Amino acid sequence: RYLSAFTQWLETTTVAPDGGEYARLLHHPAAPENAALTLWREKAAPYRIQVRRWQGSGWQSVPIPTPPCWGSGFVDAAINASGAVVVAWACTNAVYASHLTGSTWSVPTRIDRTVGEVREPRVGIDAAGNTVALWTERDQLVSASF
Repeated sequence: RYLSAFTQWLETTTVAPDGGEYARLLHHPAAPENAALTLWREKAAPYRIQVRRWQGSGWQSVPIPTPPCWGSGFVDAAINASGAVVVAWACTNAVYASHLTGSTWSVPTRIDRTVGEVREPRVGIDAAGNTVALWTERDQLVSASF
């Protein structure tokens, strides 16, 4: 963390002791300081999506409710100015998403309708909390609003 008032970086902090893949750091410039999040997929089975929220002096876990499957691949997230978050991840044949409002996650929901392989979901969220997701499905680009 960089402190602009003192023009210095603070000491490093280990966020994921066991490492991770597909790591992301999220913060909207207009959001409050505690709206910064980091997320990643675990490197080993069951490949859970891990989320931590910045609490001013350290990272606190914000566990996602257990979905029917965890990510077998890519994970993406977006945050808006009020700190609302959406996370989407790909399982072998499905795309799941969950919203974080305050400190409460919605139940992970399957947002695709495919029977084939899905890859690389991307998500966005607007000021009102409306979300859209985009992913590749059988070599086609597909989207859903939710």
